[in-house]
Amino acid sequence: MRVVKCAIDQLNVKLDVYEGILGKQAYLAGSELTLADLYHVPFGTRLFRAGLGDLINSRPNVSKWFNALVARPSWVAIKDGITSTA
Repeated sequence: MRVVKCAIDQLNVKLDVYEGILGKQAYLAGSELTLADLYHVPFGTRLFRAGLGDLINSRPNVSKWFNALVARPSWVAIKDGITSTA
């Protein structure tokens, strides 16, 4: 459990930095969506599945940013998996 607590502590520090960045701009790298933002979608989703969504939801700017990312039609279309057409 000590390893998990350490990982959560490190994530809290990073999310605090993101909170500050996202208080000044719409996305991590500026005013445009980039891979820097999209990279976080699967990992953020896993936090919610693990019952750790408050790490995101407790930070208003991070929460707004993440919720906008997961509401994108491209994510909604694949979030439950890709159906084979073969």
